Amino acid sequence: MLKPWFLKFHGWLAVLSSVPLAILCVTGLILGIEPIVQYSAIEPGTVTVEEVTSYLKKHDPDGKANSIVHRPYENTITLGGVGPEGSVEIDLVTRQESVTDDGWYWSDIFSYNRRLHEHVTVANVDLTIAATVVMCVIILLGVLLGLPRIRNTVAGWHKAVSWYLLPFLAISPLTGLFIAWGVTMNPAPAPTPERSKPLPLIEAVAVVGKETDLSRMVWLRQRGGRQMVRLWDGQEARVYAVAKDGLTPMPRNFSRMIHEGNFLGVWSGILKVITGLAFVLLMGTGLYLFTTKQVRKARNRRARALETAGNTSA
Repeated sequence: MLKPWFLKFHGWLAVLSSVPLAILCVTGLILGIEPIVQYSAIEPGTVTVEEVTSYLKKHDPDGKANSIVHRPYENTITLGGVGPEGSVEIDLVTRQESVTDDGWYWSDIFSYNRRLHEHVTVANVDLTIAATVVMCVIILLGVLLGLPRIRNTVAGWHKAVSWYLLPFLAISPLTGLFIAWGVTMNPAPAPTPERSKPLPLIEAVAVVGKETDLSRMVWLRQRGGRQMVRLWDGQEARVYAVAKDGLTPMPRNFSRMIHEGNFLGVWSGILKVITGLAFVLLMGTGLYLFTTKQVRKARNRRARALETAGNTSA
């Protein structure tokens, strides 16, 4: 009895929220590529403490730099807080400052899509969380429709993808909400290191380089009153607090690890991309099915109206 209503709500929710949902799905798919290209491009031993220190001495003699970002997929290191444009990008191949141009790079694509993904805005209204909640409701309504019959049709593909990949489709928006609400899903979080005065970047680089290979570093910057570094620890992107006595691991945020796909190197990134493709496919097939159904209903209504008019005139 309730299934027709579930199906109707499922369709109309998807249509009415199609713009922010489409943005979330497409940007999420693109961001899923980042851990793949980032992890696979790492070449151990290619970035050293001496090299990074020389860049800091050359481009930041006054010690004003506040961050270092390493992008192995572009062979660059970016020093933040220095230079006339607020940052200096160094090419790790030529070991010289990169020449800027109007081209698009992976980092530009990821940065642009991350802003869209985290702040879906329509008519100056931030719809990110609302659209994510709607996505969870749509998935729940799809589950309440029950196990489908899988056929080689558009509807069959829509149902097959939604059911076969259901755990991943459900986990993605849920972990997104957990990130927004501060839920880490960490069953036994380690004590958070105490805040201390951030080290100068040159000293912080030496501390990090003493304990790990700098080619695995993602970024080094101040956050929450601490000097922190994010690096690939094995196949996991892990955050550590940096102090004079070494690195201290920060409590894991499992929600973010799962949502961003950076807990198992390339493989978790591939899983993230597959999930993103599934969402895009479901959006496309769902809107197609809804539209064709409405067109068919409209044709049937016109046919009945013409039939009624013909019987009346007769």
